[in-house]
Amino acid sequence: MSVQGLVKKFGVYGLIFFTVKGLLWLIVPAVLVYFGTGNG
Repeated sequence: MSVQGLVKKFGVYGLIFFTVKGLLWLIVPAVLVYFGTGNG
């Protein structure tokens, strides 16, 4: 299935969901490391 097909199927909310999910995968580990090293 193409990306355009996915966008049509899920719409804007699906696109936002995948974007936020992708950002969380980057932000959460960074925050954990930041607080882990800051408090240590």
